[in-house]
Amino acid sequence: MLKTNKQLVDSKNDLLSGIKKMMFMISHNIRQPVANIIGISSLIKTSKNTTEETLKLVDYLQTSAVTLDAFTKDLMTFMTNLETQENTNSSL
Repeated sequence: MLKTNKQLVDSKNDLLSGIKKMMFMISHNIRQPVANIIGISSLIKTSKNTTEETLKLVDYLQTSAVTLDAFTKDLMTFMTNLETQENTNSSL
């Protein structure tokens, strides 16, 4: 079935809207808690009352949070590129 121009434009607009919502979710709903975990784990590591076992556990926590942060940055870059590509295609 062939789509009309209006249906194609609506589909592109829906896609762009979805990309923007995903970018917001990545930057606010995912990255903020990850940044909080990284910050809190740094504070725990510098505390004078921290045991060796706690330091080891905090290192694992911090490593996981940094890995997740890197992934969300990569995902954000991917989504930004996708949005740019869709905007470029829309203007053709």
